[in-house]
Amino acid sequence: MWDADRTMKTLSIGLIGDRNESVPAHRAIPPALDLAAASLGEADGGPVKIETAWLPTETLAGVDPDLLTARLSAFHGLWCVPNGPYASEDGALAGIRYARENGVPFLGTCAGFQHSLLGYAQDVLGWSGAQHAEIHPGTDFPLLMRMKCSLNGEGRIFLEEGSRLRAIYGRAEASEPYQCSFGLNPEYESRLADGRLWFVGRDEGG
Repeated sequence: MWDADRTMKTLSIGLIGDRNESVPAHRAIPPALDLAAASLGEADGGPVKIETAWLPTETLAGVDPDLLTARLSAFHGLWCVPNGPYASEDGALAGIRYARENGVPFLGTCAGFQHSLLGYAQDVLGWSGAQHAEIHPGTDFPLLMRMKCSLNGEGRIFLEEGSRLRAIYGRAEASEPYQCSFGLNPEYESRLADGRLWFVGRDEGG
């Protein structure tokens, strides 16, 4: 959306998650989006402003579909942010489902990535019993489980040739700080990679 004088393009991003300023990842979101806006401005040849609104997970749970659409359709993109477990697992999944079913640009990081996989497994593949072991530790279907080697601290991720992520980074690997102890249960990886999902980043242990 352009401003009235077409001097600045404004994009609106909804942040699905429960804001907590003590969480480093939440404090990093504004500067990260500022960097994204600067990069988009260079590509578009004009200034870009990114506005954000937090969408607490409890406010998305059990909402009438029409009301949920009315609320989320205002955003150009949705980002399910880190710091799980969320106040409402159902609310986080509802926001993710809206993005997936309506073709809304979406990013899920850390817990947001985990819940994206969970929502895909439950809604698209029909794995209704799939659960997140951090939230449901006694589950018989731990789609997301505690990783044998957690990504805590600096870690190297190797990026798949031909992937968009590798194109964005412009190199074959990325070294970043991580604070993540849960991830995809490798037992289910081959069944999830059904041609619609493509896993494009792996740590040194695969």
